[in-house]
Amino acid sequence: MAIERNFYILKQANGTTLNFSYINGSGIVYRTLKHGEWTKHKIAVKSAKRNFSVAQLQNDDIYILYEDLEGNILLNTFGKKEASVAQILKNQEGLQGIYMCAIGVQDKLHIFYTTKNVKNGTSMIYHHEMDKLMNLTQSNIVGSINYDYILPFVLYPTKGGNLYIVYQRFT
Repeated sequence: MAIERNFYILKQANGTTLNFSYINGSGIVYRTLKHGEWTKHKIAVKSAKRNFSVAQLQNDDIYILYEDLEGNILLNTFGKKEASVAQILKNQEGLQGIYMCAIGVQDKLHIFYTTKNVKNGTSMIYHHEMDKLMNLTQSNIVGSINYDYILPFVLYPTKGGNLYIVYQRFT
């Protein structure tokens, strides 16, 4: 079972409010709030499944973490003149992406995702970190989990810049 968040609303330093959502047939779309009215939807990522996460850093950089139509997990820089897409996880036979979340803490982007090995039923939580120079770390295994829950983990950032992950470890 996967949980899919329906929308993300972000407010930038210049006062611009953005609403990201998913529309079947269109992909991941966004609207901006201007003069109290939402604009028409514009496409942010066309070739995507409903499974996505949006995060904003302190410098207003926005990143879209999503699953493409082939089951790969990709990271898209949004709203920059030099847009880029980085592959976080390549889909492999017998491996199923289940849940993902991107979160900005100070000037770093943290990427968490779970995978389930359909052959043996084990689920793992992975973590990547991207610094302000857009360098992405290798994936680190956070732990193995019992995936009997709708939401396999919860992220909690503190004002001091710490990031906590809460999950039930598989035993």
